[in-house]
Amino acid sequence: MVPFWILQLAELLAAVALADLSLHVDRGGLLVAGTAVFALLAITANGPLGLVRVVPRRLHVHAVCMVAVVFALAPILPQIRPDVSGIIIIEFGAVGLFRLATLTNTVVTVRPPRGSARATAQAANQPAASQPAVPTSTMGSAAATGATTTSDPSTGAGAAPRSATGAGAAPQSATEKVPAPETAGRWISRQASAAVQHAGIAAEAAALTAEKHAPAARAQAGRAVRSAGRLTGRLTRSVGSASAPRSNSSGPAPASPGPSGSAPEAGEPSESTDIQGPEDPK
Repeated sequence: MVPFWILQLAELLAAVALADLSLHVDRGGLLVAGTAVFALLAITANGPLGLVRVVPRRLHVHAVCMVAVVFALAPILPQIRPDVSGIIIIEFGAVGLFRLATLTNTVVTVRPPRGSARATAQAANQPAASQPAVPTSTMGSAAATGATTTSDPSTGAGAAPRSATGAGAAPQSATEKVPAPETAGRWISRQASAAVQHAGIAAEAAALTAEKHAPAARAQAGRAVRSAGRLTGRLTRSVGSASAPRSNSSGPAPASPGPSGSAPEAGEPSESTDIQGPEDPK
């Protein structure tokens, strides 16, 4: 549902828009009348934006629906009919306001004062000591005779005594309360037992999880160790193969064999020496 103040705001905006558009259309008297009617409805409604607040909310919603219907059917009369643009403006405004009025919430929400909630809470939390206490002599006589009295809520007078039939039943006063330290001790013991139970459950769950995933973890660790060993072996072999050619290249170069397949000995002439011809006689 739409809040009531939104309907009032829409009426005011429609009145302002109709007043402005009436200056730009031919024969805009109907738009001026709509401006006055919608503005009057908005300021007289019993809502947040109302100035006079004399019209109830439900009656205001019915009045807006009726005015919107009349406003939409008014261009039928040729005497007050505006031009085409004015008719379009009137129809759109009337339909929009009618639909918004049908969705408006007319229930008035009454909020309590700020201090009332606090006073109610304080009254509810008052100690039971403010109630009238039962005399000790009366309690003792009731305990001795084993009888209790019930009060009639209509007359306020005590009814006939009713004997307690349960064996070992001890009468308790309506104002008797459990001491605060005892209540706190019980609450602490319950919380401690719950915490111990939760800790046991968590430890059991952790053990089950470890037992479930331990084989997979061990297998994963073995695979990681084997892959690391293989990688180390590959690196060692690659380093050894790279250092072998360097050691061979640093030694003396072998002698090249001669044409006969053996290296020439020292003192022997080489075949590559130029053969000199006979000397020229002088």
